[in-house]
Amino acid sequence: MTDVKLAPAFWGQGYATEALQALLGFYFTATGTEELLVPPHAQNPAALRLYEKCGFVDIGPSPWPGHRLLARTRSHYLAGLPG
Repeated sequence: MTDVKLAPAFWGQGYATEALQALLGFYFTATGTEELLVPPHAQNPAALRLYEKCGFVDIGPSPWPGHRLLARTRSHYLAGLPG
């Protein structure tokens, strides 16, 4: 699992997208990571947009009430595909 947290003063400026894209590049090219999961709260549209923008796809409810589970795989990342 991975996540990006920023102080509210830095929200909406693209920093989270840039950081998450850098993390994806690192995980999928420099490590043996095959899949990353994130569990954003279903009522957090900014987080959902961030993950979808970075190619994560919704795979269903998470084990935590009120959260969704999104995934990004190495094979799709390397092929430039979502999920």
